[in-house]
Amino acid sequence: MRALAGKFHGPVACQRCHRLSRPPAMGSSARWRRRCGKGPGAGPSDAREGQSTRNGAATPGSLESDEEFSVSLQVRDYELDQFGVVNNQVYAGYAQHARHVMMATLGFSCDEVARRGEALAITEMEMKFTGALRSEDTVRIAVKITKLTPARCTFRHRQYRAARPDMVQRGDETYKTEVIVNESFATVVALNSAYRPVRIDADLFASLRGSAS
Repeated sequence: MRALAGKFHGPVACQRCHRLSRPPAMGSSARWRRRCGKGPGAGPSDAREGQSTRNGAATPGSLESDEEFSVSLQVRDYELDQFGVVNNQVYAGYAQHARHVMMATLGFSCDEVARRGEALAITEMEMKFTGALRSEDTVRIAVKITKLTPARCTFRHRQYRAARPDMVQRGDETYKTEVIVNESFATVVALNSAYRPVRIDADLFASLRGSAS
């Protein structure tokens, strides 16, 4: 990778990538889908093993501009705070997990980045809460790239609480349909072994380029 010209400004909250060579965590599933949610394979995949599928006639190893990537996770009780809802810090972890799984399905291993002594780092993150997640809820994290340059990539994450017929039967009408509970934007840069900013890996950049909108 080639170093960027000029001085790097702003703090970097560096995050070592999680291993992505293993399947998604138990209770998760992943899939590609059109923004409208139509097309074959839009239903949930196996919730225990985790699967990744894509809808539409997209080129393998890349994203089309009208596609998004979704990962579904089951809320764990240890993620709840004293008020009985998922703690606000957990949503950032959900977003990171979805980003990493998306890159893994494109053939880019964050584990390999870490083995080289390099890293992916967030320089900026903005988050807005519009709802809450509780015990036994399922959350779907939809990831879309909104801006991509050779130096940085901005991801949009929308987190949805899935419908729950059991809660509707208990009288909670808000669970009739899937509802958005969180939206966030994260700007990610690549760092070399000296933790200096470098250009995004050429293969990853080529894979992600079609998704920038």
